[in-house]
Amino acid sequence: KPYAKRQKQAIKALEKRLKKYEAGSAGEAAIKDTIKKTKNRFKMYGDTGVLCGKDGYPHLIADPGFALQYGHTGEILVPTFGFVYIA
Repeated sequence: KPYAKRQKQAIKALEKRLKKYEAGSAGEAAIKDTIKKTKNRFKMYGDTGVLCGKDGYPHLIADPGFALQYGHTGEILVPTFGFVYIA
């Protein structure tokens, strides 16, 4: 699955950067925190059911017809009508 591949690449790149820092340094702590946030972000995207393209990244459906069809009404349709109403 492309999504899992993207996650593995992102974590691997951060772990590669982590090797450049000494144990206990501020840089190491920052990279470890970034790795944790990256894992949480990928987990959140995976659990929310956001539609993903072939590249493994989540995509926004801007067409109201597709939003209704795939159950993403609150993400596109409602804000669209709110914008039109205010404008």
